[in-house]
Amino acid sequence: MKESELDRIDRQICGSVWTSPHITRLRDEICCDIGPRPTGSKSYREAVRVVAAALRRAGATKVDAETIPVFGWDHAPSQLRLTSPRRRVYESVQHVHTTSTDVSGPLVNVPVVSERELDLHARRIDGAIVLASGPGFEPAKHYPLSLRVRDIAKRGAVGVVTYNAQPAMGPSQHHLGVVDDVSIPAVGVSNDDGLELVELTRNSKPKVRINVSGRSRKTKCLNLVGEVGPSRRGDEVIVLNAHLDCLPITPGALDNLSGVLTLIEIVRALAPHRSKFRRRLRLLIPTGEEYGLVGSAYYVKQHRDELDDICFDFSLDTLCPGTARGIAVMWAPAMRDMIERTMRRTGRHCKVQNLYCAGSDYLPFMLSGIAAARAADWGNSLPRWCHTTMDNAHNLPAEWIQLNAMPFAQLLLRLLTEPRPLPTKRKSRDQVAALIAAEDDERYMKFLNLW
Repeated sequence: MKESELDRIDRQICGSVWTSPHITRLRDEICCDIGPRPTGSKSYREAVRVVAAALRRAGATKVDAETIPVFGWDHAPSQLRLTSPRRRVYESVQHVHTTSTDVSGPLVNVPVVSERELDLHARRIDGAIVLASGPGFEPAKHYPLSLRVRDIAKRGAVGVVTYNAQPAMGPSQHHLGVVDDVSIPAVGVSNDDGLELVELTRNSKPKVRINVSGRSRKTKCLNLVGEVGPSRRGDEVIVLNAHLDCLPITPGALDNLSGVLTLIEIVRALAPHRSKFRRRLRLLIPTGEEYGLVGSAYYVKQHRDELDDICFDFSLDTLCPGTARGIAVMWAPAMRDMIERTMRRTGRHCKVQNLYCAGSDYLPFMLSGIAAARAADWGNSLPRWCHTTMDNAHNLPAEWIQLNAMPFAQLLLRLLTEPRPLPTKRKSRDQVAALIAAEDDERYMKFLNLW
């Protein structure tokens, strides 16, 4: 299409998004009426029903739910007690896929920055409950919390207490397993309580007790898929994904209803122009992102015969005003250059950068050699309440959805109508293996059961 026609459609897209009356209603129905929607839960299935209906109304076709096996979680209250040098009960949450038990022991604060550092503190760790900062202060690029806790357990610890690294934030919850439980209990506390416990370890020899009863279980859940555009076999496909699940303690407005609502608004804006598409837009709303990318990983595995048709994957996860101005492109520098040129033509200020990050549902596509990208907040303005009870409808303004839906719909319009092939040749398994080795991240890929 000529640039003048694209500009005309841009105006229609932006008008559709900016005047949409649907965002607030859907946000409140899913966050407030349905509430938390962890993988495998009844509430998740209800949310799938609501989102599927919204996609059909927006103009998506072939909307269907695919059943997948998952390692689910039955959440239960947790208890963390300080038993010495005084008594106190702290508000806490049990991390997903950790052992259900009742243990006591001395609390030790260990600076966990590497396995080598753990070995230096091996005597202190053995038989103790280890206090460690949670995500937000990642101590090392390739040492996520899930691996840290397992390494702490290997060195004889009987439990772990993490504290929210963000000032004034309450307890945050994270998954520490994908296909099995961590062998010790692990709970999270607030930033204030964590700092209080750190101070206690400096001035005394505190003892604590962890009592948790959440349990893992094998169950089933749903991926939601749909399409916009031509559906002939062999057509090039662009995948747009946004996960619907959240953790048990939160209604997950920012993480990641923001992405799902933005996806729906993009569909609503693009559907009237599908006759101009040269590629198909595949919609994927996976489950289990918070439990280790299990929904997107299963989709890639089950649809492996279609992977050669997929030329690009774009992920919408945890969106705020900052993400509307940034795109991270994974292992695809030529695609990065094209996206940057494309965004410039739309008149949008958008910083497009190459980045390696193993943080969301684009990862299974990356590991299959497919070019991938995500909306990115380069200004570090992302709100700090993800994975806490504060991630609610009140803290997700409709304007944040609109700010993200407009530029990304404009980008996708151009990628879907571009007459020339996209620079997205699929990488071989050996090429992907070399990239993983260069990032020194093979262990984490294996933990996620992706490599």
